[in-house]
Amino acid sequence: MSLSPSSHTQTASTSSSTPSRASSFFAGASPPNKLQRTSMSYHQPPPQQRPTPERPVPQAQPQNTPPPPPPSLPPQQQQQQQQQQQQQQQPPPHLQQPNDQQPSPTNEAPLHPEIRSIVSLTMAHTQKIYFSGPLVHKLDRNPDGQKPHKEGGWRDVWAQLYGTTLSIWDMGEVKVANQQGKEVPPSYVNVTEAFVHVLGAITQPATATSPPRKYTNVITLNTAGTNLLLFSCPTTQDLISWAAAFRLSCWEKSRLEEMYTAHLIRITLNDGRSTPSTLIHGRLEGWVRVRIAGQTGWKKLWMSVSAGNIANAARSSTDVASVSSKSPNISRHSSYLSPKKNRISGLFSRDKSSDLPDRANISLYPAPRGKDKKKPLLTFDAVTQAFAVYPERPKLISSSTLLKLEGTYGNDEMCANMKNREGWMLMMPDLEGARSVSGEMLKWLIAIHDAFELYGRPKVYSWDPRDSVSMMFAYPIGPEKQVRLTTTIHHHSPLPGSGGCRGARST
Repeated sequence: MSLSPSSHTQTASTSSSTPSRASSFFAGASPPNKLQRTSMSYHQPPPQQRPTPERPVPQAQPQNTPPPPPPSLPPQQQQQQQQQQQQQQQPPPHLQQPNDQQPSPTNEAPLHPEIRSIVSLTMAHTQKIYFSGPLVHKLDRNPDGQKPHKEGGWRDVWAQLYGTTLSIWDMGEVKVANQQGKEVPPSYVNVTEAFVHVLGAITQPATATSPPRKYTNVITLNTAGTNLLLFSCPTTQDLISWAAAFRLSCWEKSRLEEMYTAHLIRITLNDGRSTPSTLIHGRLEGWVRVRIAGQTGWKKLWMSVSAGNIANAARSSTDVASVSSKSPNISRHSSYLSPKKNRISGLFSRDKSSDLPDRANISLYPAPRGKDKKKPLLTFDAVTQAFAVYPERPKLISSSTLLKLEGTYGNDEMCANMKNREGWMLMMPDLEGARSVSGEMLKWLIAIHDAFELYGRPKVYSWDPRDSVSMMFAYPIGPEKQVRLTTTIHHHSPLPGSGGCRGARST
């Protein structure tokens, strides 16, 4: 079974291969044929019977206007009394606020135009329905790898994937709720870091009350730790469609994260293309917190990002000259273009670049490396993606330091079940002594991009949406850029007994 590093998913089906970067819906291309029953409209839950609320009897509302003054008072005194009563009803001056300054959850600092653009695209992605339909579901393992305390067995469910969130309605609970005129909320599963396997068929052993039963077209999800969710699809076509939907949703999510990262670099580093490398003699080290695929806990470790000697040797002086001529604004202090060396000390000490490995890699240690060259606890190489993770809310952008890497784990004990497998790694740099939050995060991000030669580095970043190497590749533009993310492709089957699905519409 192959793993797609872009979508963090695995599948054995050849017909559900990972889409190329140019085939994304961002570019306005036609959707894959494998998702013929996919709905990509704005998300609405399956319709359920709702009790008709009784209309309350209208009642006269008390008026807040002050009572009229006694008619016996002179007109001048009546006016003074009305003014006094109005002043008593108004709050003190220090508590009064204009209408445009009333406290509200949306009254925040305005976003940068570039950030505003990616925020709108991210919101559109969260409401995009990729696929929905009936399934038979079973929770086989919890995140700790143990069997659930309450064995629920296989249950008929209705599932809907919108964005990277899978909503699951238990059909047994829906039936009971409909009889009572109530609604049943779904359970939610985040598939952003999910691994997907296509198993085929599973036979349920016989029990004291039921004979053995075979479930076909089974697809599994591993979303957190070592948990395992089983889903049996009605047909083989549904199995292919679900596998493709999971992979496509995660792949498009990672593309949005890369675009978000490009905006951060452009805004924070004044376009960022001429930013010098943050690698010192081909290496960057420091304390970070990491979370490994297949595990739920965070660990504080010493990380070392190292460029490869083979890649460095392949860079000739002609490459440097060509980069300088094409980009005259590149800083001459870049450690890649013109590293400064002490000529005197260089006569008596060996080149520190000789300590670099043949291939670029990331090594994690329990403490800073000493002269004894301790063996790393974990190694991570062949990195294909490295980007900042978009936070839950836009106001958290300035304080977020979470990075996500896609690559291959080494053969280390700490890797556990991820040995020699492709997967993701989450990391947060230690901010102790850092001058700024965003600066510390981008320092590590640029170092990883330079070490693994991602997105045009270590030469220059490319912001061309037509360049397949760029983080901005296939960036949606135009007035209909959000419509492309929410276009319905085909009407899907309705929820049984519901009379249809409100969130579906055919084109």
